[in-house]
Amino acid sequence: MGRDLRDIINTIHYFTEKSICIHFVGQSLKTINPDGKENAISKMVISILGVVAEMEKKQIRERQLEGIAVAKLKGIYLGRKTGSKEDTLKFLSKPKNKIALNYLKKGFTNTETSKLAGININTAVCSRCITTSLCRKNSFR
Repeated sequence: MGRDLRDIINTIHYFTEKSICIHFVGQSLKTINPDGKENAISKMVISILGVVAEMEKKQIRERQLEGIAVAKLKGIYLGRKTGSKEDTLKFLSKPKNKIALNYLKKGFTNTETSKLAGININTAVCSRCITTSLCRKNSFR
């Protein structure tokens, strides 16, 4: 229902204002009583479950970061290599990138270009910024 407790509460509030009942089958909870009023008990239980879920999410992230730190000390985790080893001419000479470049020159947006050419939107952005010299990546200037 949401990424955090605030998002969950906002979602429930939105549907409650519209008189739409959310029924949590596994927990047998309904956000609106049969008389049409907000169910305070359900709201409390959902809030508690949301807080517990947030805490668990934080713990998972902490354990993940600890694992990464240990792996870095052992030299196992190196992370992503920085930059691109591909020069601009080679990048632009790829068939899909040539097609994308033509779409961009015709005035298509990055999203439209990426869908039409079958490339990732980041590739379309790089193709555009290479040709306009607006790219922030050093490897594509």
